[in-house]
Amino acid sequence: MLRYSCVFLVLLATSLLSACNMRFTNIPFPNDGLRVTGASYWSNFQDGSGRSYICDDRDSYVSYQFRYFGKLASWRSYFRGETTGLVRGDKHFYPRDQGVIFGSDRVEVTYIIHPGTAPQRLGGSSLDPQSIVVIDNPKIIGYARLYLKLYNDDSEISYRAIEAMPILSGC
Repeated sequence: MLRYSCVFLVLLATSLLSACNMRFTNIPFPNDGLRVTGASYWSNFQDGSGRSYICDDRDSYVSYQFRYFGKLASWRSYFRGETTGLVRGDKHFYPRDQGVIFGSDRVEVTYIIHPGTAPQRLGGSSLDPQSIVVIDNPKIIGYARLYLKLYNDDSEISYRAIEAMPILSGC
């Protein structure tokens, strides 16, 4: 009985932890010499259920990680607004770049999204700081999805997050 209880607790803990991170889907390319598993992303802001979001009113730290098999030469990542198509944070990374945690089979990168720069916005703001009204209740103002492109000598693989991350205002 104790053995079955331990197995149940391990399965429950795994399910709860996996619910906190958003997953990716693979869009395969021919001659796929590079493979990725376990890709996910999260932010420093979570709601009561553990779902990550970007706060458009303050710095948001959004991290992603993935495990890879094969030779990874470099990768590109960016956020795209779901309704606007606006791209932000488009950057090409190499294993030894500053801020990159790179291992023999794992990569982790953290972005800082500054207030007012999330990719759901339509252009710049012409608001005067005195005209900003503080909202007591946070509300969803858009969604952003993380995209990855991985490169090696022979191929390119594209991934996109299965679930878009909500962008909240008034948080």
